[in-house]
Formats: sequence, C-alpha cells, structure tokens
Amino acid sequence: TDQRAFRMKALPYHTDKNPGNTMAERKFKYINEAYHTLVNPVLRDEYDRAWDDDDNEKQNEEEEEEPECRT
Repeated sequence: TDQRAFRMKALPYHTDKNPGNTMAERKFKYINEAYHTLVNPVLRDEYDRAWDDDDNEKQNEEEEEEPECRT
C-alpha cells in the first residue's frame, strides 16, 4: 500500500534516527509532503492536473520542433 511504501522510504531519514542531520530532515519532510499530497484527493487532483498540463506543454514544444517534410 501507499502507506507502507511511504514508511519504508521515510524511515531512514526520520529525525529521531538522524539527530542534527539537516539533509535527512529535509529529505524526510519532502517525502512526508509527497505522501500527504498523494493520499489527499484534492491535492492529488491538483497534482495530476499540473502534471497533465506539463506533459501537454512538452508535447506541444516537441511538435513545434519537428521539421516540416517537403516533397
């Protein structure tokens, strides 16, 4: 499940296991924020829409870069 995957990913970076390690703290906060985004339906929908918009922009850029075929 998502929760189990989150725990396995976050555990090595937990602040109790890494006191004073700011890099581990930042990584733990990042993973925690990502988890909460994925399990919250409203935030997940916003994330998915932003991802779709980004994919559409990239696809449009690729289409513009393709040279025209002249016969």
